[in-house]
Amino acid sequence: MEKAILIAFILHGNGAFAALGGGNAAEKLGSYNADVDTISVSGLSSGGFMAAQMHVIESKTFIGVGIIAGGPYGCAKGQLSTALNACMSTPSMINVPGLVSNAKEQSSAGTIDNIDNLLNTKVYMYAGTQDTTVRPGVMDKTGVFYESLNVKPSNILYKNDLVSVHGFPTMDYGTACNRVNHDEYINDCNYDSAYELLNHIYDSTITKPSYSSASAGGTLITFDQNEFVDALSASSISMDDIGYIFVPDACASGKECKLHVAFHGCQQGETFIGNSYAINTGYNRVAALNDIIVLYPQATTTAISNPNGCWDFWAYTDDNYAFHNGKQIKAVMNMVARITEGATGATESPTPITTTVLTTTDKTSTLATISTTSGAHGNGLLGSYGADVSAVSVSGLASGGFMATQVHVAVSDRIMGAGAIAGGVVVKAAEFYNHYLADVRTEYDIPSRDGFPTVNKGGPCGMTSTNGLNSCEFLGAYHMLNHIYGGGLVEPDYTGPSTLNGELYVFEQAEVAGLSQASDVGFGEEGIVFVPTTCSLGQISCRVHVAFHGCKGGDDEIAKDFATDAGYNEVAALNNIIVIYPRTKINLLTNPQDCWDWWGYTNRDYATASGEQIQAVMSMVDRVTAP
Repeated sequence: MEKAILIAFILHGNGAFAALGGGNAAEKLGSYNADVDTISVSGLSSGGFMAAQMHVIESKTFIGVGIIAGGPYGCAKGQLSTALNACMSTPSMINVPGLVSNAKEQSSAGTIDNIDNLLNTKVYMYAGTQDTTVRPGVMDKTGVFYESLNVKPSNILYKNDLVSVHGFPTMDYGTACNRVNHDEYINDCNYDSAYELLNHIYDSTITKPSYSSASAGGTLITFDQNEFVDALSASSISMDDIGYIFVPDACASGKECKLHVAFHGCQQGETFIGNSYAINTGYNRVAALNDIIVLYPQATTTAISNPNGCWDFWAYTDDNYAFHNGKQIKAVMNMVARITEGATGATESPTPITTTVLTTTDKTSTLATISTTSGAHGNGLLGSYGADVSAVSVSGLASGGFMATQVHVAVSDRIMGAGAIAGGVVVKAAEFYNHYLADVRTEYDIPSRDGFPTVNKGGPCGMTSTNGLNSCEFLGAYHMLNHIYGGGLVEPDYTGPSTLNGELYVFEQAEVAGLSQASDVGFGEEGIVFVPTTCSLGQISCRVHVAFHGCKGGDDEIAKDFATDAGYNEVAALNNIIVIYPRTKINLLTNPQDCWDWWGYTNRDYATASGEQIQAVMSMVDRVTAP
């Protein structure tokens, strides 16, 4: 059959990005009667790495540290590639003796405090058993690092037995503990990590909150971070204009208080989730009861070097990032200095400052579980159906549209046709294909926005939909497949009762692609496949179609919607087509929007037959076409 391609259905949208953020006027950071001998620090993810940096660099100041899904001081060695690999996904690459040697050298050189200050420090560490972003092994190496610097084993508390994913574990806020909260990375684990880390740091003297009654009072205040930066603005070092500080009522009235610095993780700063990290992680509830001021510095995005608003643990600000004169280190220490200026032991209140009390909207949600039906052979593995190797096609939405055109061109000897919706970029993709193919069809007359057009599923046709589907009275899946396969496909009848002769199965993507873990190529753990009954029974040699979701489409709930509601299955069941739905997975640093790789975040060969994602997808095709 002659190769064909259907390019696109979607008109260009003219929507604008809404700015996230406070809109509340920031005030000048105040001074309090904060005890300079009881200052501690903690953080999650990039904030965990930052907390470890602060702890080692400024060990004279910080008496203890809490590290949640972070890593040891100096882990990245100033290299983004090391940060992404050794410090996150492949902890076996972390050379602890080398990190210890570096810390000792920097201590001797005076670029960091004397590491002997760490002998009596307290270290709290947390690793979730299901964390695939920062592997638990990274935290294992962090413990070895501190022990190698002669921190007493009794001073190290390591919590690593909770079935949790990458996020901040709380007593009662966030999504389920074993489900990634892509909105906020805060999880309801029935475990108060804020209390546990503070209680360990402060020698088990911390009063635990009563979660069934109101806690003691305090105020969350916004303040201007710009004055603490040795540059034109905070944004020049990827810090936000505003930060937050929680001040218990007793501390605002002049009582001597402790001070704790809490660093958020990537995509958790004010730019992304407002004040939610400062409100919902549980620190304030503990702090109000125990006279602890909590400082929440805020990082923000920088277009090329730090698009996810992470703290600098790989040198995106400059090569001094992990020393006293690191730009972010200096800014935060300037804040600490301001807060502790009132540490006189006096009972009089510090100079009053105007405060702005912020609120937050509860953004918790429950991710629906996708179908857990086993694979065709009852074992969760992708089955073999003897499908027609000469009738394999691909399509996709947005980044999936780019991926579809990449696969089509990279392995054109194996892919007979492709469809791209809002991907490619539509007009230019058509121009490109017209140089090589006679059978190129485009659709521009659907008044839709940026989603996948269906007959009656998804949001309104002219609006952006959360699951990427739009009800446009137009079956995009049918028109693509009908064009690719030369016309003549049976069109589903949506006016009568719905009958679907086939099954959706979940399968392990790593197994079929021959990977130790699917995340090695940016994939999620599970893919989905639709198999018509005629194909599963071996009654006919079926066609194969690979359907790529758009950005943010690898999420469990959205992936299920795409696989069930995009309309492919209705067409496939009537026309003997097996449909494979591969799935990607978020990587906070390289792929925060859960897109397919069409710009090289996996490797430089991403758009060739050697591309890691292309090879993985073709291994799925090999499996279903095998006898």
